[in-house]
Amino acid sequence: MRSFKRGSILLLALAALAAVGVPNAAAVEFHFESETTKISGSQEGVSTYTMTAGELTCETATYTGVATSKTQSSFKLAGTVSGCHLIVFGSTIAATINQNGCEGVIYANSEGELVCPEGKSVVVTAPGCTITIPPQKKTGGEIVNKGNHFHMSGTATGIKYTHSGFTCGFGSGSNGTISGETTVITTDTSGKEVKSWIE
Repeated sequence: MRSFKRGSILLLALAALAAVGVPNAAAVEFHFESETTKISGSQEGVSTYTMTAGELTCETATYTGVATSKTQSSFKLAGTVSGCHLIVFGSTIAATINQNGCEGVIYANSEGELVCPEGKSVVVTAPGCTITIPPQKKTGGEIVNKGNHFHMSGTATGIKYTHSGFTCGFGSGSNGTISGETTVITTDTSGKEVKSWIE
């Protein structure tokens, strides 16, 4: 079984951004026991995203990906996020996330990237507020082996965004932060749990 924890999976497509850390000095790769490995998982606890528009919290995230070889330098994750709320000036309002086809990429060298179709971004919508998070690449944590697991943790900082609306105001920044944890399970095509590691 490969169960790994990562810092945050906001918007799911941003999963990689919070999970990754400072690039390792030596080249490293992900290794999978199966030739084709299914990656799936769900968030632990509540993810928190902070920006000048307010604090966004999301209770649930599920995502999937596929590793198509036993050794590779990165993999993509895609999925859905729900149970989100935006806290602005002490008021809590419901928010929804539109991935717009964006995905998160986790690199073995501990970088994370949000990739989107041309002209698209992740969009957070709440009454009177729209937050847009464009494609970007970040670091902010570490990836280590733990038994048969990857353990990924940390907080990504310097996230770029824009926001508009009477609830959260108008502006932009590059000071957003994302933190949280997610457990991921990897299996072969038959559904049997398989070992994965990084080295």
